[in-house]
Amino acid sequence: MFKFLQAQEIKNANYAGPTRRFLAYTIDIFILAAIRYIFAYILLYLWYAKSFFLFANQYRQINQNSLNYDIKEFYKYFISQDIFFETILFAFLVFIIGSLYWILCPLTKLGATPGKAICKIKIVKEDNKLLNFKDLSYRYFVALTPWLFHLTMFLALYAKNKTLIVSCMVIVVLWYEPKVIKRSYRTIHDFICKTKVVNNK
Repeated sequence: MFKFLQAQEIKNANYAGPTRRFLAYTIDIFILAAIRYIFAYILLYLWYAKSFFLFANQYRQINQNSLNYDIKEFYKYFISQDIFFETILFAFLVFIIGSLYWILCPLTKLGATPGKAICKIKIVKEDNKLLNFKDLSYRYFVALTPWLFHLTMFLALYAKNKTLIVSCMVIVVLWYEPKVIKRSYRTIHDFICKTKVVNNK
């Protein structure tokens, strides 16, 4: 019954192990955080901060006779102003930086993200061919799927729904650790996108 949980022979000995993949991912997260911080700081300094302070001054003038600010009224006013759309645009631009990082870095001479290059691993197709822009874009957006379960988990925590919390945790674990079922060191998005992470010799 539990035969699938038993260790199986790894079909491709060149697969990058989970420890190396996790280390590469951690390095990439720190590098990307630094890039996003610099990018966001530049945007804040040159554009968004000025728009927000202008909005704040306008709101203060409208409510100058009131000492108590109603948070609901503030959000209603916030959503009705241009600053709301500028906030969405600001968040979108910061998100795009991450997308470009994960998609474009493997297309450079490194052949991988900086974290993977440091750990000497790279992403390739099942037939060991290199991925193109379309392949990397598809893989990136499929790899975002677990974040939907992360979000659901936070909502479940708020709603105190223990069954949903446990279900999301199991799905996320199996998504990143399919080797529990099949010893190939490939995540679910690797199977879906027909890719694998291998040692870069």
